[in-house]
Amino acid sequence: MLSLAGEGHVTGQISSTPTTQRTRKSTESRYSADDVRAAIEISPSRAENKNSITIQVRATGAFFRFQPIRDPQQPRIWCVSVRQCSSGGVLDENGLGWIDRPGTAQANLAEMIEVIRTDVGAWLAEPARHDLCRWVLTTEPLATAAQLAGLSDASTTSRRAE
Repeated sequence: MLSLAGEGHVTGQISSTPTTQRTRKSTESRYSADDVRAAIEISPSRAENKNSITIQVRATGAFFRFQPIRDPQQPRIWCVSVRQCSSGGVLDENGLGWIDRPGTAQANLAEMIEVIRTDVGAWLAEPARHDLCRWVLTTEPLATAAQLAGLSDASTTSRRAE
């Protein structure tokens, strides 16, 4: 369940019990569109996912999916959801998510996604998305199955070589 936080944004824990997470006004410097473009790489999209965009953050290796979602407060309005995902595109069901507001009518959805796809760096660098941009650029990647099992990357590499 998503919980409300801040003006125009929804962040929260996707779980059976809502967790409120307040966003704070940041005094840190803003990100430039060029800096964000240099920090991310857009993953190739599959034809069936034309309304979603997956990016990888170069510095951390974390992946995020941008996709349309109905506004939980106004179901006739569509917004952009940003959620962390694995390198294979599996969404983190227990992680944090972000819903960017204001939304749009369903008729304008494809255009809204295309604006983001055309220049996701500029879209993320907009001042109203500073906290979202910081979260995307600084979040560590999801743990791999090997890491969750307590195996280091070195041990899984040596096992593959055997």
